[in-house]
Amino acid sequence: MDCTEKAHFKVLQAQIILTTLGTWGNHDLLHDSLGMAGQMALYLRDSGLLLHDFHSNDGSWSTWIQEEGQRRTKFIAYMICNNQTILYNMPPKILNSEVSSLYLPWPEELWSASTASEWKSLRSKGPHCVSFGDGYGKLFHNKALHRERVSLSSFGNLVLIHGLFQHIYLAWEASFCIPGSSKDQPTSIPVELLTRFHTALRRWQKSWETSSDPSITPISPKEPLGFNATAIFRIACIRLHFNLGPHRSLGTGDPEAIASAFCNAPRPAQTPKIYHAVLQSIHALSIPVRIGVEYVARTQTLTWSTIHSLCNLECALFLCKWLDTFASGPAFLH
Repeated sequence: MDCTEKAHFKVLQAQIILTTLGTWGNHDLLHDSLGMAGQMALYLRDSGLLLHDFHSNDGSWSTWIQEEGQRRTKFIAYMICNNQTILYNMPPKILNSEVSSLYLPWPEELWSASTASEWKSLRSKGPHCVSFGDGYGKLFHNKALHRERVSLSSFGNLVLIHGLFQHIYLAWEASFCIPGSSKDQPTSIPVELLTRFHTALRRWQKSWETSSDPSITPISPKEPLGFNATAIFRIACIRLHFNLGPHRSLGTGDPEAIASAFCNAPRPAQTPKIYHAVLQSIHALSIPVRIGVEYVARTQTLTWSTIHSLCNLECALFLCKWLDTFASGPAFLH
């Protein structure tokens, strides 16, 4: 890595920290954070960091560390921008197509290796790595990704589920004002596309279950990446059937405005496979209920990612609206 590249990544890492603090921190910093995310995306494009990815086979541990560190930094920037889309219903600032040529991160065992010999031994046993574009495309193919000899780390699975969420978000935007839809009645994305997304989500779930860290706990020894991926997965499952994004007003920071938006949110349409989203929502909420909501609120803030709080909120709102529709008449069952 030359001096120019090092400077680029130092700037990018600083932008990541500032954007993250503004996104999850004091509400007064929100507008600055949204602006910083736009600058971060523009910087990635202007610096050429999204145009190529290195995948050396020279056997050098130090070279691999540099390449993997750069790769993970780029994907962190991509996911932070996606988090803003999830939170505030903002258009994604870094598109899936822009990161398609980047290789997915390698397994955490390689990243955590303490010596060159340990790293070399682990790499010789591991499968080959794939790009984001190839890995994402395979989610829509008949042959599941986890059956092929590829490397899907916890980080890689997290990146892919972010890609699926973004695609679902853009599908809703593309279906806006389609003739025949009404703002007064529940709508959905086209059934054919919905079915394809559902299949891709199920394939991602199978891939996650067969990964090296299919963890549903934030205290996993391999870090909570797998646990955090389940939150994005459940949000994506809900958004596939129920476009909650425009009906939360989280960007206002006003509890009354947020509560009013929740009350005025439309009911979900009866779409194919909606019961999968219902089941995932029940699973998500069963964890804090089983442990104790007050206990989780008081003790788990340091180990649970904030995205899990948002996931639980969306699951609760979705179930509330679904039950409301369910209670309106038996026709909803058919």
